[in-house]
Amino acid sequence: MPIKQWTKLNHSALFGTEGSDIKLTRQYLFLLFPWKMEKQIADALSSNIRSACSTAQISLFLLPDPGQTTTDKRRWSLPRTGKTIFSRVAFLWRLFRSKPEPSGELVLIGDDSFSLMAVALWSKKKPIYIPLIKVINRYPSFWDIWTVGRFCRAALVNDRKMNRAFRRNNIPSYFVGNPWVDLVKFAYFTFPHGKKPIYSFFMREEYWREDLIFFLNLVSLLSSEKERYFLLVLPPEVKLKELAKQAETEGWFFKKSLEGDWIDGYLWQHPTCVNITRFGGEAMGQSELVISTDSIRIIQAAGMGKKVLPVESRRPDQVAALVRNQTYLFENSRSLQDRFGSGGALSAIVSYLLRGTVEDELFKERLLKKEE
Repeated sequence: MPIKQWTKLNHSALFGTEGSDIKLTRQYLFLLFPWKMEKQIADALSSNIRSACSTAQISLFLLPDPGQTTTDKRRWSLPRTGKTIFSRVAFLWRLFRSKPEPSGELVLIGDDSFSLMAVALWSKKKPIYIPLIKVINRYPSFWDIWTVGRFCRAALVNDRKMNRAFRRNNIPSYFVGNPWVDLVKFAYFTFPHGKKPIYSFFMREEYWREDLIFFLNLVSLLSSEKERYFLLVLPPEVKLKELAKQAETEGWFFKKSLEGDWIDGYLWQHPTCVNITRFGGEAMGQSELVISTDSIRIIQAAGMGKKVLPVESRRPDQVAALVRNQTYLFENSRSLQDRFGSGGALSAIVSYLLRGTVEDELFKERLLKKEE
């Protein structure tokens, strides 16, 4: 299947004004946290809304960092809990001191039900809540259901399990699709892998040293079975020299690239070679299997129909055993795709904000049609 099929939006062609009947002035205030992925979603939504409705007025308001969120899976401890309480109190203090005079439709982008309650009390309005689920093991708690049911006007969810939980409690919740697939970007080239299957490894930016050691140990186990083309996707903020230095401490040698800009270098340990790249979109689109310690990458790849394997807390030998289990890989990938969807979330959110419905086929056909 060609990579181009996964391109969801084309701003020059998808949002033509011809035939559009959206002429009323709309005002939106996007409330978001100072986190990278939330900013990308807000920027994409702002651009798409302005393209679909030229009279729309959109403002962005950056909320203070609320500290530990519900996506944090670390175990409970007294010092961490005390730090979290302090962060929450500081969040409330900074929020209620700020007075941007919120007007128009409030849209809260981010998975934090405590902040949802705080924003509703601060603005005295119920916002539209977009909880961007970024981890696989994320299920709504009693607190989530209680706050969402009382402090939001509608929830636009990218997780079918959470959507079902909200709807069982009579909360106006709508499943919109997979927004992380919509953010995947491509440069349209092919890795020189020959006929070898491509296995891609995606690291977390904040824990790249631990992830690098894990993936190198995993490659050592997989390389003895059959020929594979290994791709290690380097996070944007990680420097190549630092990665090479860390790999050398594990007995791997770094070599400069001989294949152009799409390959940054190689990690070599006879007879195995790991190719290093920063083109995550191409690596994900051309891979037969995506292995990652980052849940967002797993959700992205599953939405693109790829076989995925989340590392979670497994050891390298356990992950290697699961790689050999094709039935598990197929069923796990299909399950994640069914749960999080296969893209189109930005179109659905824009459709709801402008038309009040997620499944407006006429709107999508006119303004948000997919690239052929």
